[in-house]
Amino acid sequence: MAGALLVPEVRQPKGAAVPDAASAIALLLAVSLLVFATVQGPGWGWTDIRTVTLFAAAALAAAATAERTLRAKAPVIEKQLFASRPFTAATLALFLFSAGFAIVLLSTALFMQEVWHFSPLRAGVSIAPAPWPRSPSP
Repeated sequence: MAGALLVPEVRQPKGAAVPDAASAIALLLAVSLLVFATVQGPGWGWTDIRTVTLFAAAALAAAATAERTLRAKAPVIEKQLFASRPFTAATLALFLFSAGFAIVLLSTALFMQEVWHFSPLRAGVSIAPAPWPRSPSP
C-alpha cells in the first residue's frame, strides 16, 4: 500500500524493444541448473559426473547470459547498469555477502544435524528466528 503511494509509476515507452528471449532463457537456465546442482550434490556426491555436469552447464548458461547482455539489442540484464562503478561495487558486495551468509546458514544447519543430532526440521526451525542458534538443552 505504501509503495503505491511513495514509489512513482514507471512505464516502458511505447515502441520499446521486447527483452531478448535468448538472454531470458539463458539466465533462467543458469540459475535453475546451479540450484539443481547444489540441491542434488549432497545426494549424488560433489564429484559425481551428474553434479559436475550440472555445474558446468550452469557456467555455460551464465556465459551465454553475459554474451547476450553484451550483444543483444534488448537484453534482460541491461549492460548500462554496470557502467556505474557504485552499482557494480554494490552488486559485487551484495553477492559476496549473500554467499557468505548462505554458507553460515548451511554450515549451522549441518552442524546442528551432525553434532547435536537435530532432525532437519528441528534444525531449520532453530535457524528460522535468527542466524545464530542457541546451544541445545541438556
